[in-house]
Amino acid sequence: MIRLFKANLFILLVLFCSCNGPSKKISPELKDKLVISFEAIVQLDDEFKLYYRKKGEKYKESESSKFSLKGSDEYQRIEFVLDQLVFPQNIRLVLGSNREQKEIQIKNIQFQYNNQKHVLTKQEIKKYFVANGSLEANFEELRFIPLGTKKEYRPFLDSYDISYFVNKLILF
Repeated sequence: MIRLFKANLFILLVLFCSCNGPSKKISPELKDKLVISFEAIVQLDDEFKLYYRKKGEKYKESESSKFSLKGSDEYQRIEFVLDQLVFPQNIRLVLGSNREQKEIQIKNIQFQYNNQKHVLTKQEIKKYFVANGSLEANFEELRFIPLGTKKEYRPFLDSYDISYFVNKLILF
């Protein structure tokens, strides 16, 4: 009876310990930093920008991050690393500054904190993001066409409150 108990306990411990899988080492420069990334096809060279803010604040240049990329017909990973222990309530993804850009195809948007990550579904992107007037948006296919006049060109996606996703990564 005791032998059976020990065998069962051993099996439970093995299963419990192996369920989480091997823990990936995180690079020191990303430790305790929120990483917001997405994969996109961007055909022309461009510069994307991410603004972030906490509840009740306005977007500021000092709370933003840039990402320059070369145009390609293949998906590219666009990544923004926020400062350590910065957890925004809202973000704004500025989808380029190149007025010649024709279309941007987004594959996914991902939030990552240390070893935890959440990839937004199409439904979550549609629910939590809204396009401004300088961006024609097809959320069903995640295709975005920048629009603009000679005076104004600033296509972006504004998020609603993303605290749920950020907190889920930090707390679990």
